[in-house]
Amino acid sequence: MSELRAANLTKVYQNGKKALDDFSFTFTQGIYGILGPNGAGKSTLIRLLTDQFPPTSGTVYSHGIDVREYGQEYRGILGYMPQQQELYPEFTLQRFLYYMAALKGLDKKTASEQIPDLMKRVNLFDYRRQRLGTFSGGMQQRALIAQALLGEPEILILDEPTAGLDPRERIRIRNLVSEISFHRIVLIATHVVSDVEFIAREILLMQQGRIAAHQTPVALCEKIRGKVYEAQCTEEEWREISNQYTITNLSQNKGKVQVRLLSEQKPEEIRVQAVVPTLEDVYLYYFGEESAYES
Repeated sequence: MSELRAANLTKVYQNGKKALDDFSFTFTQGIYGILGPNGAGKSTLIRLLTDQFPPTSGTVYSHGIDVREYGQEYRGILGYMPQQQELYPEFTLQRFLYYMAALKGLDKKTASEQIPDLMKRVNLFDYRRQRLGTFSGGMQQRALIAQALLGEPEILILDEPTAGLDPRERIRIRNLVSEISFHRIVLIATHVVSDVEFIAREILLMQQGRIAAHQTPVALCEKIRGKVYEAQCTEEEWREISNQYTITNLSQNKGKVQVRLLSEQKPEEIRVQAVVPTLEDVYLYYFGEESAYES
């Protein structure tokens, strides 16, 4: 069975910032959502796991072997979709995939067998002779997923795969990732909760370079059961409670304010009812309202 293990990873940049702080975790087959606000260390972790630069201390192991010793063989089992990569605008999709296959060391026969199938899987086969510079954001993201799947990698790492996409393209890519996850380790680093809420076997919540919590989505939601409430109130009452509690949702209808909030104990100053937590509630419980705005 495939295994990717991060052992005591720490990364300190030249400016003294500690982006990753003694991070340890073992990934096996399935989808993992790595959630956290900007600056939590998600992208640094991805760069270390993909061996883009060395950690200040600690080791990444694949199949029990240090990936720095594994070398080119490690890259052969790794598929990586970077965040917002600049594509080659003058390349057609087909040319781009053959070019990436050559960089990965695939022979022409293998590339010719895989590329048409991959273009079909990401729903881009009809656009294979179209230049990447004419692609929409969602089409470019799907092209990047296709190149990550070249070589049928055991490990697939996606960094903010739905950044900048509209809801329809987000859903399309989420479903695609779920479909291609069988028999692979898939890591999705994101701050978009809906990207991973229903497809991840486990969620890692990252904060200041460390793991704040990790469990299945259901278990994480269960941990804050009894801490999520909804209330209908007046605008004056809303202004008062907004200063005391983390607000996860707010709407207005016919002069009444519908509010969803987090609280360690049941609020006494307003009539509320406990509700079933969602992963978005969990995110805000750990990271607060400011993280939602900065993301």
